[in-house]
Amino acid sequence: MSIRDRWENLWQMNVDPKNVFAGVKDLEFRLQRIETSGKRVEYDFIYTPEDPNNDPFKNTTFVQFGKNFPTALSKLDKWQQSQEVPYKNQINSTFGHASAKVLRLEGEKEVAEGTVAITLFLLPDVCSKFGNTAPYVDLIAPMSRMKVDDPIVLEDGTGHGNPR
Repeated sequence: MSIRDRWENLWQMNVDPKNVFAGVKDLEFRLQRIETSGKRVEYDFIYTPEDPNNDPFKNTTFVQFGKNFPTALSKLDKWQQSQEVPYKNQINSTFGHASAKVLRLEGEKEVAEGTVAITLFLLPDVCSKFGNTAPYVDLIAPMSRMKVDDPIVLEDGTGHGNPR
């Protein structure tokens, strides 16, 4: 299955990270590729059913970065609320030290408190569709942040390192 086919599924977000969009309603969405010139790959986030008055991601476009799927993934049971901890542990262990080569979509959304940076990671064939056995389906791991935590200062001689 191509990367494009994997992104363009119908998705359901069961747990909203950090409750940024909590209270809107259960989030079901699809990603639709936008044809662009050059190498840039973009996707529109389309809330399903389409409701322009109740769309938390209206006017949010995601840009694809990275090329590699994450590796060393453990299989997860079918989602249910009791599985929240194993899912969070899998996501945190997978992306806690991920490199910039990991396949992801990144976008920004304006909310009342400011701008939220949203990253969607794709974990292929990791969730059981029916329980704890095959077939396995893909998982999108959404992460959001309103600030850059633990910024890395580069000391490469171009004038933006730590002052001495």
